[in-house]
Amino acid sequence: MDLEREKLNEVPYFHQLLNQYHSAHLSLYSYKADAQFNVFFGGISQYFYNDSHELVQDPDVPFVSTVSVVERNAAQEYREYQIPMKLPKGIGAGTEFIPQEFMPRMEGSEVLNIEALQSDSLLIGYLYGGISTTAPNVFFENDSNESSAKSHVYSVWWKRNQTMRDPGAKLWFDEDWVVNQGNNGQIHFQTFVNTENQKVYFVIETAVEGPCLLRLRNMDGTLLLEHDFGGGLAAGENIFALPLYDAKNVKEYRVEFESGGAVLKEILRINP
Repeated sequence: MDLEREKLNEVPYFHQLLNQYHSAHLSLYSYKADAQFNVFFGGISQYFYNDSHELVQDPDVPFVSTVSVVERNAAQEYREYQIPMKLPKGIGAGTEFIPQEFMPRMEGSEVLNIEALQSDSLLIGYLYGGISTTAPNVFFENDSNESSAKSHVYSVWWKRNQTMRDPGAKLWFDEDWVVNQGNNGQIHFQTFVNTENQKVYFVIETAVEGPCLLRLRNMDGTLLLEHDFGGGLAAGENIFALPLYDAKNVKEYRVEFESGGAVLKEILRINP
């Protein structure tokens, strides 16, 4: 028997940075905004926001307590938002969202109908089970006590924004919580560590060929390195390495990439 494969299409210049490993999630649709919203609860991710609301990249991919939303509008444009709340410690990875039985859904789907959620406060479902951990990074300790499966249950409530009472108003997100996509994804970088040669590798993806400037700073802002790729970087992926690994200490750096007028700023955390 032949099974038809579902076609997957890449979204140009969009990178889902938060909540990357399987986590509890739910989908909602608004016909007034003509957009779909996918909410992700915790999980494991290479990216997260620190207490100062700065985007941090950790190549060891820790457990996170982030709640995020990916929006897709009628023009097939995507945006990602961090929700200004955190889950209880260790909740999210491997967790499932179980909707309330009588939640209003879009016809023929499991997508919740936002316009039908009329109450100011409404229980819409539950977070069930998943992995509980004692720390963000536990897989390198080889200790079975550092993580375990749990059967806990948390309720999820829909809370109406009390400052926007117009029932005809469209959904609204604070622009301060939009995830930095490097000028709409024109530039993006990821890192990985090679402990044998004690170097950190940067994989830089740019939308257009051209010059690129890298700045590397300490957390206090002291400039450690400024490198101008004078010959330019090719469009697509480019790889280079820096000796930033420290086998004894956690290191954090402020990283800036500038290419074609796009600027991307992140904090890079390198664990021993």
